[in-house]
Amino acid sequence: MTDNKTVSKKKESNVIPFDVASLEADAGLGLQNVTQEDLALPFLKILTAESAETIGGEARGGDIHNSVTQEVFKGDVGIKVIPCLYQRRYIEWAPQGTQGAPLNIYTPKDKADKTMPKTEQRGKDDRTDYIVGSENYLENTAHHYVVVVDDDGRMETGLITMKKTALKKSKGWNSMMNSRIEMGKEGPFIAPSFRYRYHLTTEKAKNDKGQWNTWKIILDGPVLNFDEKGNLEDPKDLEIYNFCKAFAESIEEGSVIVKHESDEVAAEKDAGEAPF
Repeated sequence: MTDNKTVSKKKESNVIPFDVASLEADAGLGLQNVTQEDLALPFLKILTAESAETIGGEARGGDIHNSVTQEVFKGDVGIKVIPCLYQRRYIEWAPQGTQGAPLNIYTPKDKADKTMPKTEQRGKDDRTDYIVGSENYLENTAHHYVVVVDDDGRMETGLITMKKTALKKSKGWNSMMNSRIEMGKEGPFIAPSFRYRYHLTTEKAKNDKGQWNTWKIILDGPVLNFDEKGNLEDPKDLEIYNFCKAFAESIEEGSVIVKHESDEVAAEKDAGEAPF
């Protein structure tokens, strides 16, 4: 007859205690030689039916895809993100099928200084901004740099680009962020974009030219929560806030490199935005 107490003691002896602080002490080991040139900032994109097929599994058109981790989030469930920084960019592409990476990326300052090439639209139904005297074209693109926070508190940086009809969604989101007014010691002020968290899902949109999936953006709540006495309810919230602030500062400093690679171009053409 087996002695249950003896078996139990043997199993307990195989348990190895581990202090999580030891793991934290090893933070970054093995990655100390990785620079920004060795990293790819994840693009968070809406899948079409065609792009979902290339990913496989249970991915469907309207789902959200992380280009680095290859994670797929159901469109009706969505993701929670904290917007850290917004940029407007004008990206120059060669004609489709001839060039996989951007030829140039211009800023609003380039446009104001008139150092950005002049563009024109050709044909009644073609709204593409072709560069005058060239077959290359510019795409007016909104860049929303975000931090994705899951239910376990895990954070991951990412980039959401919006163009064409999705620019309306971008303007709406910017307006939502710009309207978050708070009261300070010196009066009302516009809260930092990373003061609040947003819930992004997808929804159908259509016009006289077709139907596609687009973003649906609603306010989810504050990143920092205070009690009646003005004290921070959870110190971890401040860590998230500071992480987002540092991410925004690194983008402004030019430390974050956005790599529009050849496979990204094909995906962008197919990323749930209206193809016109």
